[in-house]
Amino acid sequence: MELDIFKVNAHVMSVSSLNLFATSPRKYAEHVTKPERVDTSYFTKGSAVDCLITEPEKFDEEFAVMNVNRPAGMMGDLCKLLADYEEVNTDNLPFDDVFDAAYNNIGFKLGLETVRKKFNDGKNNYTKYYNFLISSKGKKVISAKELEQAKEVVHALKTNVHTKKYIVDPVDHPLMEVYDQMELFFDFQGIKCKGYLDRVIIDHVNKVVKPTDIKTTGKSVFEFPKSFIQFGYFRQGAFYLQGLKDWVAKQDNLKDYRIDNFKFIVAEMDCYNDPMIFEMTEKDVECALYTGGKLKGSTYEIKSITELIEDLKWHREEGKWNMTKKEYVQYIEKGSLSLDCFE
Repeated sequence: MELDIFKVNAHVMSVSSLNLFATSPRKYAEHVTKPERVDTSYFTKGSAVDCLITEPEKFDEEFAVMNVNRPAGMMGDLCKLLADYEEVNTDNLPFDDVFDAAYNNIGFKLGLETVRKKFNDGKNNYTKYYNFLISSKGKKVISAKELEQAKEVVHALKTNVHTKKYIVDPVDHPLMEVYDQMELFFDFQGIKCKGYLDRVIIDHVNKVVKPTDIKTTGKSVFEFPKSFIQFGYFRQGAFYLQGLKDWVAKQDNLKDYRIDNFKFIVAEMDCYNDPMIFEMTEKDVECALYTGGKLKGSTYEIKSITELIEDLKWHREEGKWNMTKKEYVQYIEKGSLSLDCFE
């Protein structure tokens, strides 16, 4: 893929971009040039939980609840392709012409008129499914069953003795402010960054700012420490804290407030175990933000956000994205890359 260097160099960094860059500069640059959205049922359910807690009034704008099953086989493929074609039908071609084009691309053995008759037969769900796809464009699709599961998770978070202190209690407290989906724009080491914090609670009684992020998991909540490492949540917490510090510093009424340790509020999608709260330590933040290091039980060196930002600057200046900075330097000096597989 040809990279749009101007677009890559002007890109505002998010924590997901940093995590991708840490994996591969090339993949990061390609994603910026041509973003690909990956949306699975699991992530959709997690997003639904977030929305129901932090922005319930926007649920119908962001989600479409599927009330019809996807037809099997080629007819289901036809409905999907028809909806896709209609989305780009800027010339307002007649529906029959769009139908003909979709039919020709599916590869039916049945004749066109037979397929058209099946599609229009009210006894089948084809038109109902097609109409749902049209009405749900731009929204996240969730089934009725998945929505009920998300609502059960929300109920657990709102009623658990520990998590309700962050989910329910601050909303009703007269001396607490709650910022949901807080938008953060800040500079770090000369690079423009952005982030969205699920919930920030301003406790005016104790003069504390409390940043939190809601996570859902298909595993046991007790497995979250592994996910914290696997998905780079340590980097996410440190990144958001940096943005929050920048925001707090600009608020005249919060000058003498303390920012609390970053907390992840974690719930299982099947609600087998109670939801739990996991808190980052100061060392977690220091390593993730500045020093990097080896994670417990691992020999793999993790680069800090500061180190990644410095590498990002190098890549932008040099215009080289196929390898990491370290690999480029070593390859130029030696003409090869060291395997170096033993400690």
